[in-house]
Amino acid sequence: MAIIIAIAAPAGHYYWQQLQHQTLVQSLTQKIKDENSATLSRYKTQMQQALSNQEQVLSNKLQQISAQIQQTSQGKITALENTVAKLEQGIKNRQPSDWLLHEAEYLIRISARTLWLEHDSRAAIGLLKDADARLTELNDPTFYPFVKQFIKILIR
Repeated sequence: MAIIIAIAAPAGHYYWQQLQHQTLVQSLTQKIKDENSATLSRYKTQMQQALSNQEQVLSNKLQQISAQIQQTSQGKITALENTVAKLEQGIKNRQPSDWLLHEAEYLIRISARTLWLEHDSRAAIGLLKDADARLTELNDPTFYPFVKQFIKILIR
């Protein structure tokens, strides 16, 4: 019996230690799992907050840039509208007979060049008569001083 007790006691003690070890390992494993789960949950929450903050910052920046682009675009559109209005006004102010004035100006320049370069007074006078005809055709009192000037030039 002493031999059985001598064999059974260490075997029982060994079995009891194995049960204690297994219980300890299970409890430590569960504790580590719980700690890891809590840590993971905490990190997950922190990541969600960081992402939310970044999303808010980017949203604010996007709104600022969008407002700035819209303001700049509106300013450019206004400037273009003003330019178009000025051009339209310039077109409206033109007379249908403006081409006659430009043609008379051209004929005057050609007559001056003909007189200075070629010393051909007959051709220059003919060109000035054509310019006078164009200005007379305008029938605009604002150009009468020019017509009188041409007449004086032609008389000389």
